[in-house]
Amino acid sequence: MNLGIPPQEVYVALDISSNDLWVNPQCPYYSDQRICHSYSGYYDPQKSLTSEAVSCPDSWTEDYWSGSASGYFYSDNIIFAESHIEHGIFGIANQSFGMTTGVMGLGFGNGVKTNYSLFDQLISNGVVSRRQFSIAFGNVDSFDDGEILLSGIDRRKFSGWLNRLSVILTANDHVAADDNMIT
Repeated sequence: MNLGIPPQEVYVALDISSNDLWVNPQCPYYSDQRICHSYSGYYDPQKSLTSEAVSCPDSWTEDYWSGSASGYFYSDNIIFAESHIEHGIFGIANQSFGMTTGVMGLGFGNGVKTNYSLFDQLISNGVVSRRQFSIAFGNVDSFDDGEILLSGIDRRKFSGWLNRLSVILTANDHVAADDNMIT
């Protein structure tokens, strides 16, 4: 993924339960932050011609099983796959623990949380039509042939039938389907 003009390359982990897109983990386990940045990329808003701080009353915070991160929202161009979002909103971490990359959350956004997810931004820019995704992990011997498909179904990747499940957000921000937790 690239952010800003000129583009700055960053790497993010996919998360199906959170909805924020954020970059620049602090990587406290590395004595030299350049090692962390060589692995996850680094976005510097000062080096982008189109970066703007977003005036929000609060900063963002995300808690994960492996760690946490918090920071502030910025607006800049987001280039994801072959899609371009002008004035896209994402977080820049100013604190993180246990995280070595930023995160692209594919969870519920507008209407469930107060901020817009990457999915919401893709929908409002006409890039995708619905909040739906599938992941094919690919060959066990290669990291290069996995893929993620947004807003569609690739029938070549499965056999049999797909069943639709009703999904609800519980009081503690877990997603439930047919009384089974799928977070």
